Amino acid sequence: MEGTAVEYPRIRPDVNAFPLSVEGQAMICFQDSQRLSEGTLIPQAVFARIVAFFDGRHSIRDIQYEAMKRYGELLYTEQIEAVAEQLDRALLLESPRFRQALDGLMEDFHKGPVRPSFFSGKSYASDPSGLKVEMEGYFTKQGGPGGFSRSRRASGLRGILAPHIDFQRGGHCYAWAYRAVAEAEEADLYIILGIAHAPSKGRFSVTLKDFETPLGVARTDRDFVNALSRRCSQDIFLDEFLHRSEHSVEFQVVFLQYVLGPEMKAAIVPILCGSFDDYLQQGKVPEEDPQVAEFLGALRSVAIESQKRICFISGVDLSHMGPQFGDAGAMDGLSRSRIQQEDLETLEKVACVDADGFLRLLQRDMNRRRICGFPAIYVQLRTMEALRGEVLKYDQGATPDGRSMVSFAALAFYG
Repeated sequence: MEGTAVEYPRIRPDVNAFPLSVEGQAMICFQDSQRLSEGTLIPQAVFARIVAFFDGRHSIRDIQYEAMKRYGELLYTEQIEAVAEQLDRALLLESPRFRQALDGLMEDFHKGPVRPSFFSGKSYASDPSGLKVEMEGYFTKQGGPGGFSRSRRASGLRGILAPHIDFQRGGHCYAWAYRAVAEAEEADLYIILGIAHAPSKGRFSVTLKDFETPLGVARTDRDFVNALSRRCSQDIFLDEFLHRSEHSVEFQVVFLQYVLGPEMKAAIVPILCGSFDDYLQQGKVPEEDPQVAEFLGALRSVAIESQKRICFISGVDLSHMGPQFGDAGAMDGLSRSRIQQEDLETLEKVACVDADGFLRLLQRDMNRRRICGFPAIYVQLRTMEALRGEVLKYDQGATPDGRSMVSFAALAFYG
């Protein structure tokens, strides 16, 4: 087939797949964690099942044979090639087409001094006036905390936890966290801890790039980032490209710019945290890994030596439950209530700034609820100088089919 290598098709390892109903038809959604494309849909029938053999070891003929043997389905090679072509056009296969597209995007990203807004016009309004109206609604409409005063008072705010779910489901919860920022004295520096949803080579990814949104450009404190880099033997810029399409930091920047207003003087430090799941599986404390211990120590030291007023922000979600995330059954009222109870128990440890207790709770059930914000929360608890925290808001957001859910919360921490 022209333009693609599909003789032995292999799906990229960072592609996510989950069931979805589209106009009553059962589909499998294949989604690119790096957002090089919008992904694609394949009918949840034999075509979805054969994708399991798109592993680079089975040829088109092999896949045809497996479909017949396992499912009793006779598929023409042209049909299988069509599925492979569909996935390749969506840049979801390991292929020359994918590599060429990735190389071009990486080159464009690395040569620019600014990280352009990726989700403007997709997840939130692209024009400043429309975005401000949208943001105001998250504060004032149902579920929000109400308006806030820009006449800030010194409150000893040391950090917040906010969601990173889409604004449509979680905007009101973001607002609870960011009202605490709005009504506190503006910090000199906001250290934003996000989650790398795409696989990373290192544990932490930092960028020197400023962040652009429709509300302006948030300046990254390059002196701070360079000092952090000098303290680390690991290359903290190794996975910098992940910042290009990662929403967990971008969404915090939008809210931060909104509550601080056009007079915002503070800079940011954008940090993405990779997976800590292996520490749970091994029963280890993350600091037993020299790279984690080194980074946390460097972050604490540089923060202290900067003599700046610093506020930590973690853009994190909590539980991910239901068929979309691998569970067999749909979430009903009883199961959602049980998850809420477990989430609030976890948040109690977080509000006590108890990193060890938080870790033990996740180790107890191997993070059964798939709290994806675990690494950023842990890093913040270990590096933020706070005495206490307060849970401001907790909520759950359903997926479009109502069968799965994501939970999230807003917390504020004080010295």
